[in-house]
Amino acid sequence: MKVHNPGFPASVRLRRPDADDAHGRGLLLVDSIAASWHSGPSRFGGTVVSFELADAWH
Repeated sequence: MKVHNPGFPASVRLRRPDADDAHGRGLLLVDSIAASWHSGPSRFGGTVVSFELADAWH
């Protein structure tokens, strides 16, 4: 699966936000359900995060 974020390419990093932080949970959610993920520049401009979902049946 791929998620594109428009704009300038950005550095993507996994965060551990505080409960009252307004941002920083997207990759935390992806990391919790994905078997693997990576990020890089999107061919449409901006940044893309690509990930494979973990197999729920194993």
